[in-house]
Order: sequence, then structure tokens, then C-alpha cells
Amino acid sequence: MHGLGKCLLASNSLLYRALIQGHVEGEHSLDFLCNCTKQIIADHNFYIYQKIYRSYFLFSKFYRKYLKDYDIEKKFQDKFGLNIQEYFAFLFLLFGKYIPNHKNGEGPDDMPALDIQVALKNLKNQYTRKLLNNLIFKENEYTNVDTSFYNIIPFAQKPLIKLQDEKLIPINLRCLFLGITESLYFDIFDSLPKDEQKIFSTYFGYAIEDYFQDIIKQINDQTIFYDRDKAVPDAIIKEENAVLFFECKKRQFHTLQFLQYGTKKIYLERINEFFFKPLNQLCNRIKDFRAGKFTIEGIDHEKVKIYPIVVSPSAPPIFSGGWDIHDLNQYILPEYYNEDKNIEPPEFMDFDELESIEAYLQKNSKKSFIDLISIKRSDLSYHNANWMVILKKNGMDYRNKRLLEEYINESKQFHGLLFKNHSTRP
Repeated sequence: MHGLGKCLLASNSLLYRALIQGHVEGEHSLDFLCNCTKQIIADHNFYIYQKIYRSYFLFSKFYRKYLKDYDIEKKFQDKFGLNIQEYFAFLFLLFGKYIPNHKNGEGPDDMPALDIQVALKNLKNQYTRKLLNNLIFKENEYTNVDTSFYNIIPFAQKPLIKLQDEKLIPINLRCLFLGITESLYFDIFDSLPKDEQKIFSTYFGYAIEDYFQDIIKQINDQTIFYDRDKAVPDAIIKEENAVLFFECKKRQFHTLQFLQYGTKKIYLERINEFFFKPLNQLCNRIKDFRAGKFTIEGIDHEKVKIYPIVVSPSAPPIFSGGWDIHDLNQYILPEYYNEDKNIEPPEFMDFDELESIEAYLQKNSKKSFIDLISIKRSDLSYHNANWMVILKKNGMDYRNKRLLEEYINESKQFHGLLFKNHSTRP
């Protein structure tokens, strides 16, 4: 989160100046906007372990809560030859072997090699037999790689290279990271028959919604939730003289696919999918609320100011300069904005940003969600930027220790799963 905030802050500044000062004009500026988006995705550096933990957390919650409706454990067995816990235990071990040791003076460009005979000495056979071998890029596969600059899909799917001395190195740490976080949902999704993909997507969406509700309850313990089958917002927070309507978008943003095929046309399609559609859905709910189809105690449904907020597991990076010059509102704002004068501009954020906001508000109890929105909206340069830009700029990019502790507690048994002799560490 910290690294990505800095990266996006710099990129927003660059893009804002380039577009506002007229250095990139016309149709080329939209190409520039699309390519800047790709670059941020390719270069992003979240707090890595927290995102791996979250991936495991979502799938394990999915398994426990919705097992009677959909057996996700069996899909992991079919795809990887391991159950969910075993699969993530191995990924944690593997990724941990490649994190540079800053205490020993290693920097981000150092690339530790993994000696299989030493590092994985006591590893149980099922891990090395299938999963590890499937992550190794074979020599004969190089000729099939599309060499376009942003296409890292082959290297995310198979991020390891075996050297002549049998040691393994990742082609790039980001490729290894993307391959074991961003692409996992789609690895499972793409392996399923067409008629089963929707079922998987639905129940994984439920797990995402559960995760979202857990964070929102920490932000405001009076948050209003409704049953899933009702046509209402996913969450409502009452604040003084205003309410916040939340829509939690469950569909995943396929970052790897966008890196490979993204054009300005596809960029605008993604804007439509991840910004316009969920916002339009929220506008329909606001219209219902104004018409009295559902009520909020103590709130005047006709006059109250409403803040629409769309939350996604991940979403395309957005830029203030690009938003302003191209008037992205024309692609994003539904017609309802012309009818209702008490609806505020929309806010879009992903889970990393929402987690950070939870951590900040827990430490700053006198601040409200609307206070943070006001800070963002009053920023002349970054009012339409990603939330992490504002959080970073204002020193509010807090790490969510509550969730990290939950994640760590979930993974306590990993070592015992992996090794034949629990007392012997590799």
C-alpha cells in the first residue's frame, strides 16, 4: 500500500501535468492514459504478504461458510492436487524464500536463488511433485511467449526458472506475486466448465461481500445491512446530515488480461464495467429510497445528501489529469445525476484502500468517512485520483493490523502441513 501510494502519487502528478499543459493531446492522450494505467498495474507493490493472506482468507472463508452449496476444496484438488490450506501454505513458503533480506543488505534488485535440495529438504512429496513443477518455466516454452512489453501472463503463470545447478530463481518477483494472487481466481474460473463458472463466481462473490461487511462494521458499528435478495445498497452508514450508500462489486478485475490486450477501447469498456455499472445500480437504489421503497430511521428520504461509494476487490487505476481532460464523467455518471441535486460525486475504492481507511479511522475516532471524502474532494490536483494517492499524500495510509493478525491466526498450521518433520526447519 505504501509503495503503491507513492507510485500512484508520482504518476498522477506526471499525468496531470502532461495533460493539463497540453504535452499530450487528442486521441493520443487517451492512449497515454491507457498505457499509464498498464504501467501502474505492472509496477504496483502492495504490502505483499497482506494481499497473499487476504487471498487465502477469502478462499478459506468461502470453503467453510458455503461448503454445503459449493465444494471449492474439490476444485483446488482437481486443479492443483492440493487442498486450499496446503496450496496457500506452499505459496507462502515459496514466496518467503525470495523476499530480499534487508538486514543482510539485500535490496529489491537482489534475486535470491532457491536451492531445492536445501530449502525444500523436508517438504512433503505432494508439493514438489505437481505444484512446484507447474510453476517452472520450461525451455521449450520461450518460443511461445508474446514479447509485447506488458504481456507478463506467461511469466505470472510460470514464474520460476531452473538453473543448470538445479537452483530456482523467479523471472521477476512481481510476476511471482501476481501469479499467486491476482491470477488465482481466474486460474480456478478458467478451469471450470462454462455452466459451473457462474456458480463459482456467485459464491466467491458472497465471500467477498462477507469480507467487505466485516471491514465496514469496524468503520461504523451502526452500519445498516440488508438481506442479499433485497434491492437495496450493500451497506448504509448514517452520518450527521448525510448518508453513505455502498455497493460492493464482486467481480474481479483481470489485471493480467488487461496488461496483454488493453487498448483505449478496452480501457473505456473497463471503466464502464467497474465504474458506471455499479454506480448506476447505486443510483437505482437511491431513486428507490427517494421514492420511499425502503426507509432509514431518522432520515428524510427526500432531502438528505447521499454519498455513493463503490468498493471492489481491485479496480483499474484512475488519474485526476486523465479524468479531467477526458471528462470521464461522461462515461461514468448515470443520467440520474441530472435529476437529483442532493447526490454527491461518486467515490471508487478497492479493498487495500478500504482496509487502510478502517485502520486510520480506528486511530482517529474524531474523524468520519465524510471528513476523508472532503479532504479528497478539496484537493485541486488529485480530487479524482485513486484513494491511495490521497491517503499517501496526507499521511493516512495506515496498515491494517487487525486484519493482519486475523490472517496470521488463520495460517498458524502452515508449517505442520508442509514438512515431514515439524521440528526440523529447512
